[in-house]
Amino acid sequence: MAKMRRIDIAIEALIFADCPADPPMPAPTDAQVAEAEAALGAKLPPSYLEFMQRCGFHALPDWSTHWVGGDELLFANIVEANQTARQDPDAPLPDYFVAFQDNGEGDLYCFDTRLPNSDGEYPVILFDTTRSTQANLKDPNPVAKTFADWLCEEVRQWG
Repeated sequence: MAKMRRIDIAIEALIFADCPADPPMPAPTDAQVAEAEAALGAKLPPSYLEFMQRCGFHALPDWSTHWVGGDELLFANIVEANQTARQDPDAPLPDYFVAFQDNGEGDLYCFDTRLPNSDGEYPVILFDTTRSTQANLKDPNPVAKTFADWLCEEVRQWG
């Protein structure tokens, strides 16, 4: 029997929780992914792309997930969300952090694209918008080794 990948475990748990996304979001096309990556200046991690391919009809409560091609309130467009965060006058998001989710309090879960692993995955950090960018860079808040690990923990906490 093949060992399950972390992203499979997280997605199966999310689907089992049966919390529908409203509105559901379609999986992004290859062209939308390429356009978003070009605008963001970084490749998106494979586990995040797989999440978007498989989970457009499922969400956890209180999520504000940034979606490739998203244009609804629940699923903000990842490019627009990052452009806005990078222009914040008090704590601009550095270009090498790619925000993929707002925690509901204005803080951003981000991929740290400076540190890819051999699978193209990035560590996840929490960018605290109440702190200056310099403070976030000097003392970053790592929360998971990969998006799949982060998603597993989010599902576990919710479930």
